[in-house]
Amino acid sequence: MASLRENSSHEHTGKLYISNPSPISFVNINFAYPSRSGILAVRDFNLSIPANSCTTIVGHSGSGKSTLVSLLTRLYALPQSDSLIPCISMAGLDIGQLDIQRLRSLIAVVPQQPALFPDTIAANIAYGLDSLSPFHTAENIRSTAKAVGIDDFISSLPEGYSTIVGDGGFSLSGGQTQLLTIARALVRQPRILVLDEVTSSLDAASAGIVRQTVRKLVAERRGLTVIIISHSREMMDIADKVVVMEQGAIVEEGSYSGLMQREGGSLRRLVDDAKGN
Repeated sequence: MASLRENSSHEHTGKLYISNPSPISFVNINFAYPSRSGILAVRDFNLSIPANSCTTIVGHSGSGKSTLVSLLTRLYALPQSDSLIPCISMAGLDIGQLDIQRLRSLIAVVPQQPALFPDTIAANIAYGLDSLSPFHTAENIRSTAKAVGIDDFISSLPEGYSTIVGDGGFSLSGGQTQLLTIARALVRQPRILVLDEVTSSLDAASAGIVRQTVRKLVAERRGLTVIIISHSREMMDIADKVVVMEQGAIVEEGSYSGLMQREGGSLRRLVDDAKGN
Protein backbone atom coordinates (compact mmCIF):
# COMPACT_ATOMS: atom_id res chain seq x y z
CA MET A 1 0.00 0.00 0.00
CA ALA A 2 1.20 3.50 -0.78
CA SER A 3 0.85 6.36 1.66
CA LEU A 4 2.03 9.97 1.62
CA ARG A 5 5.06 11.14 3.51
CA GLU A 6 5.66 14.87 3.53
CA ASN A 7 8.99 15.84 1.98
CA SER A 8 9.69 19.57 1.75
CA SER A 9 12.51 19.02 -0.75
CA HIS A 10 10.52 16.99 -3.26
CA GLU A 11 10.79 19.83 -5.82
CA HIS A 12 14.51 19.18 -6.08
CA THR A 13 14.42 15.43 -6.59
CA GLY A 14 14.52 13.59 -9.90
CA LYS A 15 16.99 13.93 -12.75
CA LEU A 16 15.67 11.80 -15.61
CA TYR A 17 14.38 13.33 -18.84
CA ILE A 18 11.78 11.60 -20.99
CA SER A 19 10.03 12.64 -24.18
CA ASN A 20 7.02 10.32 -24.05
CA PRO A 21 5.28 10.15 -20.65
CA SER A 22 2.70 7.51 -21.50
CA PRO A 23 1.28 5.21 -20.33
CA ILE A 24 0.41 6.72 -16.95
CA SER A 25 -0.14 4.41 -14.01
CA PHE A 26 -1.46 5.01 -10.49
CA VAL A 27 -0.95 2.05 -8.12
CA ASN A 28 -2.44 1.61 -4.63
CA ILE A 29 -2.37 5.31 -3.74
CA ASN A 30 -3.55 6.68 -0.43
CA PHE A 31 -3.12 10.44 -0.03
CA ALA A 32 -4.05 12.98 2.63
CA TYR A 33 -3.28 16.69 2.43
CA PRO A 34 -0.71 17.79 5.03
CA SER A 35 -3.25 20.15 6.61
CA ARG A 36 -5.78 17.30 6.96
CA SER A 37 -3.52 14.33 7.61
CA GLY A 38 -6.27 12.21 9.12
CA ILE A 39 -8.58 12.38 6.10
CA LEU A 40 -7.73 10.55 2.88
CA ALA A 41 -8.48 12.58 -0.25
CA VAL A 42 -7.53 9.59 -2.42
CA ARG A 43 -7.66 6.00 -1.20
CA ASP A 44 -6.75 2.61 -2.64
CA PHE A 45 -6.53 4.25 -6.04
CA ASN A 46 -5.48 2.22 -9.09
CA LEU A 47 -5.76 3.50 -12.66
CA SER A 48 -3.96 2.98 -15.96
CA ILE A 49 -4.21 5.63 -18.67
CA PRO A 50 -2.91 4.42 -22.06
CA ALA A 51 -0.98 6.57 -24.50
CA ASN A 52 -2.97 8.63 -26.98
CA SER A 53 -6.24 8.07 -25.10
CA CYS A 54 -8.94 10.19 -23.51
CA THR A 55 -10.13 9.52 -19.96
CA THR A 56 -12.86 11.47 -18.18
CA ILE A 57 -12.82 11.41 -14.38
CA VAL A 58 -16.15 12.25 -12.75
CA GLY A 59 -17.61 12.45 -9.27
CA HIS A 60 -19.22 14.83 -6.83
CA SER A 61 -17.18 17.77 -5.50
CA GLY A 62 -14.61 16.54 -3.00
CA SER A 63 -14.38 13.05 -4.49
CA GLY A 64 -10.64 13.43 -5.21
CA LYS A 65 -10.63 14.24 -8.94
CA SER A 66 -8.49 17.38 -8.84
CA THR A 67 -6.22 15.86 -6.18
CA LEU A 68 -5.02 13.39 -8.82
CA VAL A 69 -3.88 16.28 -11.00
CA SER A 70 -1.93 17.75 -8.09
CA LEU A 71 -0.19 14.41 -7.57
CA LEU A 72 0.49 13.93 -11.28
CA THR A 73 2.18 17.34 -11.50
CA ARG A 74 4.01 16.72 -8.20
CA LEU A 75 2.60 19.69 -6.35
CA TYR A 76 2.86 17.50 -3.27
CA ALA A 77 5.44 14.98 -2.12
CA LEU A 78 4.84 11.67 -3.80
CA PRO A 79 3.37 8.62 -2.12
CA GLN A 80 6.05 6.15 -1.00
CA SER A 81 5.51 2.57 -2.10
CA ASP A 82 6.17 -0.45 0.07
CA SER A 83 6.87 -2.47 -3.07
CA LEU A 84 9.16 -2.13 -6.09
CA ILE A 85 6.23 -0.90 -8.18
CA PRO A 86 6.14 2.93 -8.32
CA CYS A 87 2.92 4.51 -7.08
CA ILE A 88 2.75 6.91 -10.01
CA SER A 89 4.66 6.13 -13.17
CA MET A 90 5.04 7.44 -16.69
CA ALA A 91 6.32 5.15 -19.40
CA GLY A 92 7.14 2.69 -16.62
CA LEU A 93 9.33 5.15 -14.69
CA ASP A 94 8.62 6.44 -11.20
CA ILE A 95 7.74 10.11 -11.72
CA GLY A 96 9.73 10.90 -8.59
CA GLN A 97 12.83 10.05 -10.65
CA LEU A 98 11.92 12.53 -13.40
CA ASP A 99 13.27 16.06 -13.53
CA ILE A 100 10.34 18.06 -12.17
CA GLN A 101 10.60 20.92 -14.66
CA ARG A 102 10.73 18.47 -17.54
CA LEU A 103 7.79 16.56 -16.08
CA ARG A 104 5.68 19.70 -15.87
CA SER A 105 6.65 20.76 -19.39
CA LEU A 106 5.03 17.56 -20.65
CA ILE A 107 1.73 18.33 -18.90
CA ALA A 108 -0.61 21.23 -19.65
CA VAL A 109 -3.52 21.94 -17.31
CA VAL A 110 -6.48 24.08 -18.39
CA PRO A 111 -8.31 25.35 -15.26
CA GLN A 112 -11.99 25.90 -14.64
CA GLN A 113 -11.59 29.67 -14.40
CA PRO A 114 -9.62 30.98 -17.41
CA ALA A 115 -7.59 34.15 -17.02
CA LEU A 116 -6.44 36.68 -19.62
CA PHE A 117 -3.72 39.23 -19.02
CA PRO A 118 -3.71 42.85 -20.23
CA ASP A 119 -1.62 42.14 -23.31
CA THR A 120 -2.00 41.05 -26.92
CA ILE A 121 -3.81 37.89 -27.93
CA ALA A 122 -0.50 36.49 -29.19
CA ALA A 123 1.20 37.22 -25.86
CA ASN A 124 -1.68 35.63 -23.96
CA ILE A 125 -1.38 32.43 -25.98
CA ALA A 126 2.40 32.37 -25.58
CA TYR A 127 2.26 33.28 -21.88
CA GLY A 128 4.86 31.37 -19.86
CA LEU A 129 7.00 30.46 -22.85
CA ASP A 130 10.58 31.68 -22.90
CA SER A 131 11.06 34.11 -25.78
CA LEU A 132 13.86 31.87 -27.05
CA SER A 133 11.70 28.75 -26.99
CA PRO A 134 11.22 27.09 -30.38
CA PHE A 135 7.48 27.16 -29.63
CA HIS A 136 7.46 30.96 -29.25
CA THR A 137 6.90 31.78 -32.91
CA ALA A 138 4.07 33.55 -34.72
CA GLU A 139 3.61 30.45 -36.88
CA ASN A 140 3.20 28.11 -33.92
CA ILE A 141 0.90 30.53 -32.10
CA ARG A 142 -1.38 30.81 -35.14
CA SER A 143 -1.36 27.10 -35.95
CA THR A 144 -2.38 26.39 -32.35
CA ALA A 145 -5.20 28.93 -32.57
CA LYS A 146 -6.35 27.20 -35.76
CA ALA A 147 -6.29 23.85 -33.98
CA VAL A 148 -8.70 25.11 -31.31
CA GLY A 149 -10.92 26.87 -33.86
CA ILE A 150 -10.39 30.48 -32.86
CA ASP A 151 -8.05 31.73 -35.61
CA ASP A 152 -10.88 33.00 -37.84
CA PHE A 153 -12.26 35.11 -35.00
CA ILE A 154 -8.83 36.52 -34.08
CA SER A 155 -8.03 37.30 -37.71
CA SER A 156 -11.34 39.16 -38.05
CA LEU A 157 -10.30 41.68 -35.39
CA PRO A 158 -8.82 44.97 -36.68
CA GLU A 159 -5.51 44.31 -34.91
CA GLY A 160 -5.62 40.51 -35.28
CA TYR A 161 -3.19 38.76 -32.96
CA SER A 162 -1.94 42.20 -31.80
CA THR A 163 -5.34 43.00 -30.26
CA ILE A 164 -5.04 43.91 -26.58
CA VAL A 165 -7.33 41.86 -24.34
CA GLY A 166 -7.81 41.58 -20.60
CA ASP A 167 -8.25 44.55 -18.26
CA GLY A 168 -8.81 47.66 -20.34
CA GLY A 169 -8.63 45.75 -23.60
CA PHE A 170 -11.00 44.01 -25.99
CA SER A 171 -13.61 41.94 -24.19
CA LEU A 172 -14.00 38.28 -25.11
CA SER A 173 -16.87 35.94 -24.32
CA GLY A 174 -16.40 33.16 -21.78
CA GLY A 175 -16.10 30.59 -24.55
CA GLN A 176 -13.53 32.64 -26.48
CA THR A 177 -11.51 33.17 -23.33
CA GLN A 178 -11.52 29.44 -22.58
CA LEU A 179 -10.45 28.63 -26.15
CA LEU A 180 -7.52 31.01 -25.79
CA THR A 181 -6.63 29.27 -22.53
CA ILE A 182 -6.69 25.89 -24.30
CA ALA A 183 -4.49 27.38 -27.05
CA ARG A 184 -2.10 28.59 -24.33
CA ALA A 185 -1.88 25.02 -23.05
CA LEU A 186 -1.34 23.49 -26.50
CA VAL A 187 1.15 26.03 -27.87
CA ARG A 188 3.94 24.40 -25.83
CA GLN A 189 3.06 21.06 -27.46
CA PRO A 190 2.54 19.00 -24.29
CA ARG A 191 2.07 15.25 -24.33
CA ILE A 192 -0.60 15.24 -21.58
CA LEU A 193 -3.52 17.67 -21.63
CA VAL A 194 -5.64 18.01 -18.49
CA LEU A 195 -8.99 19.82 -18.81
CA ASP A 196 -10.30 20.61 -15.32
CA GLU A 197 -14.03 21.48 -15.47
CA VAL A 198 -13.40 23.71 -18.51
CA THR A 199 -17.10 24.16 -19.35
CA SER A 200 -18.67 24.33 -15.89
CA SER A 201 -18.61 28.14 -15.57
CA LEU A 202 -19.72 28.86 -19.17
CA ASP A 203 -23.16 29.58 -20.58
CA ALA A 204 -24.73 26.85 -22.73
CA ALA A 205 -23.64 28.33 -26.07
CA SER A 206 -20.02 28.90 -24.98
CA ALA A 207 -19.84 25.46 -23.36
CA GLY A 208 -21.02 23.91 -26.61
CA ILE A 209 -18.26 25.66 -28.58
CA VAL A 210 -15.59 24.49 -26.13
CA ARG A 211 -16.94 20.90 -26.16
CA GLN A 212 -16.85 20.89 -29.95
CA THR A 213 -13.21 21.98 -29.85
CA VAL A 214 -12.30 19.32 -27.27
CA ARG A 215 -14.11 16.65 -29.29
CA LYS A 216 -12.10 17.67 -32.37
CA LEU A 217 -8.80 17.58 -30.46
CA VAL A 218 -9.57 14.14 -29.06
CA ALA A 219 -10.64 12.80 -32.47
CA GLU A 220 -7.43 14.05 -34.08
CA ARG A 221 -5.37 12.79 -31.11
CA ARG A 222 -2.34 14.98 -32.04
CA GLY A 223 -0.14 12.65 -29.95
CA LEU A 224 -1.98 13.78 -26.81
CA THR A 225 -3.08 11.81 -23.80
CA VAL A 226 -6.16 13.72 -22.62
CA ILE A 227 -7.55 13.68 -19.08
CA ILE A 228 -10.89 15.42 -18.58
CA ILE A 229 -12.36 16.28 -15.18
CA SER A 230 -16.00 17.13 -15.68
CA HIS A 231 -19.62 16.81 -14.61
CA SER A 232 -20.80 17.27 -18.20
CA ARG A 233 -22.42 14.26 -19.87
CA GLU A 234 -21.19 15.52 -23.24
CA MET A 235 -17.59 15.58 -21.96
CA MET A 236 -18.01 12.05 -20.62
CA ASP A 237 -19.22 10.86 -24.00
CA ILE A 238 -16.08 12.22 -25.68
CA ALA A 239 -13.82 9.90 -23.68
CA ASP A 240 -12.62 6.37 -24.38
CA LYS A 241 -13.15 5.60 -20.69
CA VAL A 242 -15.09 7.18 -17.84
CA VAL A 243 -13.81 6.78 -14.27
CA VAL A 244 -16.31 7.42 -11.47
CA MET A 245 -14.94 8.44 -8.05
CA GLU A 246 -16.61 8.57 -4.65
CA GLN A 247 -14.83 9.60 -1.46
CA GLY A 248 -11.42 9.31 -3.08
CA ALA A 249 -11.87 5.83 -4.56
CA ILE A 250 -12.85 4.47 -7.96
CA VAL A 251 -16.28 2.88 -7.80
CA GLU A 252 -16.87 2.35 -11.51
CA GLU A 253 -15.06 2.60 -14.84
CA GLY A 254 -15.87 1.83 -18.45
CA SER A 255 -17.30 3.46 -21.55
CA TYR A 256 -19.92 6.15 -21.07
CA SER A 257 -22.56 4.22 -22.97
CA GLY A 258 -21.77 0.99 -21.12
CA LEU A 259 -21.89 2.59 -17.68
CA MET A 260 -25.13 4.41 -18.44
CA GLN A 261 -26.78 1.07 -19.20
CA ARG A 262 -26.13 -0.25 -15.68
CA GLU A 263 -29.28 -0.17 -13.59
CA GLY A 264 -28.45 1.47 -10.28
CA GLY A 265 -24.89 2.20 -11.43
CA SER A 266 -22.82 5.01 -9.93
CA LEU A 267 -22.58 7.00 -13.16
CA ARG A 268 -26.32 6.83 -13.75
CA ARG A 269 -26.95 8.06 -10.21
CA LEU A 270 -24.47 10.88 -10.73
CA VAL A 271 -26.10 11.94 -13.99
CA ASP A 272 -29.58 11.69 -12.47
CA ASP A 273 -28.48 13.85 -9.53
CA ALA A 274 -27.17 16.46 -11.97
CA LYS A 275 -30.51 16.46 -13.82
CA GLY A 276 -32.33 17.09 -10.58
CA ASN A 277 -30.30 20.20 -9.75
